[in-house]
Amino acid sequence: MGSAGGDAWQDPARWEEALATCRARYPLQQATLDGAIWPFLDTAKGEEALLLLPGAMGFADTAFHLVLAFAGQMRVLSVDYPPALTDGDRLVDGLAALLARCGLAPAHVVGGSYSGLAAQRLAARYPAQVRSLILANTWAPDPGRARLFRPAAWLVARTPARLLQRVMAAYMGAFLPGADPATRFWRGYFAEVLPAFTPALVASRLAAFASLDCTGGARHGGRGVVTECAERKQRSLRDPCLPPGELHPIPVLLVESDGDHLFGDGSRRALQRRYPQAQVVTLDCPGHAAALTHVEEYVQVYRDWMTYEH
Repeated sequence: MGSAGGDAWQDPARWEEALATCRARYPLQQATLDGAIWPFLDTAKGEEALLLLPGAMGFADTAFHLVLAFAGQMRVLSVDYPPALTDGDRLVDGLAALLARCGLAPAHVVGGSYSGLAAQRLAARYPAQVRSLILANTWAPDPGRARLFRPAAWLVARTPARLLQRVMAAYMGAFLPGADPATRFWRGYFAEVLPAFTPALVASRLAAFASLDCTGGARHGGRGVVTECAERKQRSLRDPCLPPGELHPIPVLLVESDGDHLFGDGSRRALQRRYPQAQVVTLDCPGHAAALTHVEEYVQVYRDWMTYEH
């Protein structure tokens, strides 16, 4: 299938052009839901729907390559997280409300890195609004990790903005080593958006992810995964709106990359235990940033998955 965004997103040397095209073609919109302002990009056309969730340091246009790659095939919604939201349930309630407002449910949902927690919580809390769940380079909810994020959020909120941005700039240099065109682009992109990462914004994201680590499925069946759906032989989540014993099947795809220093073997095993019937794809792409630097490989996996699920 062709892409409505052309082919610039496939060539790292042309990603600045692709980003500018995405921003011009799909300008940032806003929706106020339950008092929170949700910025989002919307391609506005397509029968099927794809919801893209940003990682810890992402914004709506961070996924410009996915927006352009899938715009000709389905309606794509790429969101920012409202800076005022620090509660995981309120965050996924807002996502569900945004899907309903745009008339997009059920949608394929992509959650990578930290946004995988939000995607999992959305599927557990609103299974009827999730057509399939795509989890890339992410992990299962872990209350132990939340005990680290909460004090980190408290500390970041009290850190001077200039000091925080210096720390984050140093982190991005370590996170994106190398001199290839893809890595150079992303270092430039994050340098451009770095001023937006105020202490309040970073602290709110840390607090929200801590909340998701604590609540990511515990209300609905322990670890949020109950059983295999015998009819479809797909991973299933219990729908709290259905009578006891009835299941709402949600197909799950787990995408991993070799050499992911944040998503290690232990995290992979924990996530696979959570979704034992999921399809697992391991890509020969180095590092946690593989979804950013090896775009074509991830797009192909996502496209194959959604074509199969269609």
